[in-house]
Amino acid sequence: MNREEIAGLFEQDTAKVKYFAEQGLLNLPGADEDVEEYQKRLGDRLCLLQLLLTAGLSLKELQLYVKLLEQGSSTGQERITILQHVRFNLLDKLHLQQKALDKLDFLIYKLKKEGKHG
Repeated sequence: MNREEIAGLFEQDTAKVKYFAEQGLLNLPGADEDVEEYQKRLGDRLCLLQLLLTAGLSLKELQLYVKLLEQGSSTGQERITILQHVRFNLLDKLHLQQKALDKLDFLIYKLKKEGKHG
């Protein structure tokens, strides 16, 4: 299955699939196993990579996570640590965005109030 077929099958951007493949993130063993099972595992991997990329993992972190994933359940705690770190960073960014949103809301409120009395 080539990258364009993979991208189409899993509704992914071809450039992103190419990037993941070039970085060694889609090297799944078992290409000669049952086609449906392999496609399911490939789709699961693409969804996971997209999630982790969107969450803010760097390429090195993605590669480490995939390496740990491929080593099996014995690396579960290490993967949890990575995910908790990413979650903390996302939450921190969310709080900063919330503060900015609150300040904008207050500014809008003040401008509306000035418009009624000005």
